[in-house]
Amino acid sequence: MPRIEIFAGFVSDIPARARYSFTFRIGDPPVTVSMNTLGEPPFDSNEYIAVAVQRSRLSSWQYTALAYRRLGLAAPAHLVSPMFAGAAILIGLMGLVNLWRFPSLDAEFAVVSLIGMGIGIAGVLRLRSTLIAKRVLAAWKPPDSLTIVGGVRENQ
Repeated sequence: MPRIEIFAGFVSDIPARARYSFTFRIGDPPVTVSMNTLGEPPFDSNEYIAVAVQRSRLSSWQYTALAYRRLGLAAPAHLVSPMFAGAAILIGLMGLVNLWRFPSLDAEFAVVSLIGMGIGIAGVLRLRSTLIAKRVLAAWKPPDSLTIVGGVRENQ
């Protein structure tokens, strides 16, 4: 499993709406991060947040967000859209039930069921990663040398 990294800083390039995912920049120098979501992004541009990320395997972006935390509000850590992992797990369960319930059907049906089970395993691994990332981010402490005053960054 790739290691989980934490990036903190002001975010930029947040769209008003997102269909399945969106990308944004965080920190200085800015790093581009991809995040799965449906509807409105959970934070706005110029908010000070921390994100727990993993290097992306499938996306064209370098990092994928697993959990986020609003630091300016001292909010708790939140999972990033666990419904995608849940849907993959559901597909895997359907594949497992198909093989268990209809073992004598043709080979094409078995292959599709095995592919569904593989998607389910990927969903379980993704959900596990997001839960670990949330726990790591909740325990992470922001640097003491940085405070937020009226939404403006000041070094002490």
